[in-house]
Amino acid sequence: MALAVAVAVSITTTGCRRYEPCPDEGPRPEGLTSQDLAGIYSDSGRLITLNSDGTLSTIGWPEDRDGEPGDSERQIGVGTWQLTDEAEEFGFPVALSFDEISDLRDSGSSGGTYSSGLYVSGSREEPHLYEFVGDPDNCRINTFRRP
Repeated sequence: MALAVAVAVSITTTGCRRYEPCPDEGPRPEGLTSQDLAGIYSDSGRLITLNSDGTLSTIGWPEDRDGEPGDSERQIGVGTWQLTDEAEEFGFPVALSFDEISDLRDSGSSGGTYSSGLYVSGSREEPHLYEFVGDPDNCRINTFRRP
């Protein structure tokens, strides 16, 4: 009995409280390729275009402007993307590297890139991209789907 109480206290104090996936969260579709993933995805007016040549463009995303002022809804980003090996330590199945984000970054003049990423779930035929907003234990997810 004491062991069960200790485990319960340990779980509730460490933040490990989720036992089931959040809605829209899920495993990467088996056999997913870059060609399967290429396309246009949207979420509440924001657009992400993953081109089959590995380039990307976004409108209204990423929202994280590193504290910079400006309107993220009008923000335009360009860069590259790749479907990563699930065993990579980068952490995102879909790695994004922005060369330019309007009014924020331009790797041509400032050097470097802004890296981010998205998770992928669904199926090979209908994949969707998602990101956690804040603490993943709170199950707040932005989901990008093909129109």
